[in-house]
Amino acid sequence: MTAMDGTDEALGIRFLAQTLIIQIVRRSVAMLYVRAPWLLRLHRPIIDRGRYRLRFSPCRFAILLYRYPSLRRDDEQFLTHYLKSGMTYVDVGANIGTTTLAAADAVGADGTVIAFEPHPRTFRDLCDSVALNPALAERITLVAAAVGDSAGRARISNLPENDVNHIDEAGIPVSMTTLDQALAAAPRIDLLKVDVEGYERNVLLGAGETLEKTSAIYFENCEQNFVQFGYSGDDVFDLLEASGFACYAVDPVDFRLTVVTKGRRCVQGYENLLALRDGGDPRKDRAFHAEALTC
Repeated sequence: MTAMDGTDEALGIRFLAQTLIIQIVRRSVAMLYVRAPWLLRLHRPIIDRGRYRLRFSPCRFAILLYRYPSLRRDDEQFLTHYLKSGMTYVDVGANIGTTTLAAADAVGADGTVIAFEPHPRTFRDLCDSVALNPALAERITLVAAAVGDSAGRARISNLPENDVNHIDEAGIPVSMTTLDQALAAAPRIDLLKVDVEGYERNVLLGAGETLEKTSAIYFENCEQNFVQFGYSGDDVFDLLEASGFACYAVDPVDFRLTVVTKGRRCVQGYENLLALRDGGDPRKDRAFHAEALTC
C-alpha cells in the first residue's frame, strides 16, 4: 500500500464516520421534536433539498427528509424529468410540498403550479414551505380544499402521519371542490397529479371538462385504497379510457413506458401510473419512449 492509498483510506473512513455522526444527530433531533413539538415554536429546522427548501414538521415523511435531505422519491424524480419550462401542473394531494416545489422549479418562471391540500395542519406546513422559496412561490397557487366529484363540505381523517390522511366520514370537516369548478379558468393542463389515498376516481368524476384540456395524468394505483371507497382499479381504467387516455407504467430508472390495461394488480401494493391522451405516440413525447407491452 502506498502513502497515497493510506491517505485515501483514512479520508474514506473519516467521511463515513462523519456521515454516521450526522445521521445519529439528525435522528436524535427529529425524535426530540416529535416528543416535544412545542420546541418548534422556538426553532423550526429547515430541510435544504437543493433546488428548494422545506420547513420541518413532526411527521414521518418530513422526518425522513430531515435525516436524508437529498432523498428523492419516484414521483419527484418523474416530475423533474417530465415537466418542462412553461408547463401547467396541477397537484391534487400536495401534502407538505415536495412535488409542488419540485414541479415549480421544473416549469420555470413562465410555468404555473396549482396545488390542493385539504388537511388544515398539512396545509399550514405546505404554506410555510412554499413561503421559504419566494422565487418559486410566485408561480404557485395553493388551494385549501379536498377535491372530489361534488363541491361543498367533506371530512378527512386526522392521523398524525399526514401522508396517509384520506376522506373519512369520521374525520374533521374541510371544504371540497371539483377540478371543473376550481380550474374552469385554466386554458390547459400539461400534467395532472392525483394522489389522494383512494379517492382518485371521485376526483376524476368531478373533472369531466378538465380532462378535455389535460394532456397527461400521473396518479396512484392502489387497489387496497380503492376498495375502501367501493370501486376497483378497473373502474379507474374504464373512466380514463372513456375520457380518451391510455395508461402506462413508468420505469423509475430510465422512465421507459410500458402499456398497462384493466386487470393490472401492482405486486408491491401501490404504484404511480401515467395516463396519456390516446391517439398520440408516446415514443414521440419529449420525455419518454414506450414499449408496446400489456401487463
